[in-house]
Amino acid sequence: MSKIVEKFSKVCFDNSDKIAFYYIENNKLKSKTFKSVYEETNAIANNLLANGVKKGDRIFTLAPSNYKLCLFIMGAFKIGASIMYIDLFAKQDKINNLFNKYNPKYILVSNKTRYIKPFIRNISNIKRVINIDKIDTKNIQELGMDIEQNTHGLLTTTTGQTGDPKIYIRTHEDLYNQLDVIMNNIDKKNLNTILTTSYIYIFANLLMGKTSVIPNLNLKKDSRVINKKLSKFNNIRIDTFITSPDFLLKVDNNFNYLKTIYFGGAILNYNEASKIYDKFPNCNINYIYGSTECNIISVNSLYKYIKDLEEKHINNLGKIVNDVKFKTNKEQDIIVTGKNLLTQSIEEINTTNEYNTNDSGYLLNGELIYLGRNIFKTTINDKIIYYNQIEQEIILNMKEIEKCAFLEHNNQYYLFIKKAKVNYDKIKEFVKNKYNIEIKLIELKGIPCDIKHNTKIDYKKLGEMI
Repeated sequence: MSKIVEKFSKVCFDNSDKIAFYYIENNKLKSKTFKSVYEETNAIANNLLANGVKKGDRIFTLAPSNYKLCLFIMGAFKIGASIMYIDLFAKQDKINNLFNKYNPKYILVSNKTRYIKPFIRNISNIKRVINIDKIDTKNIQELGMDIEQNTHGLLTTTTGQTGDPKIYIRTHEDLYNQLDVIMNNIDKKNLNTILTTSYIYIFANLLMGKTSVIPNLNLKKDSRVINKKLSKFNNIRIDTFITSPDFLLKVDNNFNYLKTIYFGGAILNYNEASKIYDKFPNCNINYIYGSTECNIISVNSLYKYIKDLEEKHINNLGKIVNDVKFKTNKEQDIIVTGKNLLTQSIEEINTTNEYNTNDSGYLLNGELIYLGRNIFKTTINDKIIYYNQIEQEIILNMKEIEKCAFLEHNNQYYLFIKKAKVNYDKIKEFVKNKYNIEIKLIELKGIPCDIKHNTKIDYKKLGEMI
């Protein structure tokens, strides 16, 4: 029997009258209890069966990430269908390639999905397009299907910003294990009402019987638009955020009951980390390091991360979490294993049960020290130095530089800086004294970053600009 379906059912029965979700629909604040969530997932499961969806069928989703999608995924789990959650930040040709690899029988859309045909050339080959906003929710009868732990449940993609996107497979067992590791490594006792911008943490909240606030934001929008939408949740006693650095850098701190923050994403520079810390001075802020393949690897307090940058000039990502094991090789690659590790993608199966993050680092007094991405490094005076190290050093010594990016290209060293009132000769002198190299300075309105992770520098684009 699927543990995730079993646990979900038990939690819904134990917390039937408790609010499971707060969300915005038609510009109004709405909520659903655990009882109504349970009944709606049953209705979705029955609707899928009525539409011919069978155990083992694949559903390719282009619906937005909101509470409806979470319920749809759980409904699909109940009948053993698998969902592929497509990352819409991937490029059109890559989405088409993923569609062909995945070979789905169904596509899930919403009333707002207007871009199916331009993206999917072979849409005529599928059985049915299912509209998530038009699913009949009347038949709430329990199905009682026996779904095995090794059934494919959720398939997710990377953006492909640094290569071709991959489709990672989570069986019911994989997803339960990832959620279990999350639940074992956060302070469950002090979490009650949690605003989260990550769907996998919404599932974790559900299985813990916690209330989720789902803002369904487009972080590309102006901060004023984002904060106006968030103001609709002002009367809810939100005590916890589980989110991204992009969210924290954009939102205002108008949450009177907020006490705890967990966030994960790209490695932050000193200024970015300090902005978040200063914005939420009364919160316990926890910095999560992880990846799609191993969702949580280590956790550190943001306060300690900043202090270690200031005093030791190191990126301290904290202690390796329970259920995850760490090792490194002679190149200092960060390699992990654990029950939350995904070992299978559409493209390949990882038979080693280990994952090389392609980040470099080492353990110091039991804590993970991050050096940088293993492809973004250079050799200066016979010493390997990572771009991240140089960037952090420059910002720590010249805090008026909000963000910068170092790049070696055709044996020339470049430093891109976000436009600031700074003495260029002073920067060149600092780099010359610190590293004994000459740099060419390029000033930009903004440092190009990953389209999804807005604090993650896009070195490929920088190279194309030279």
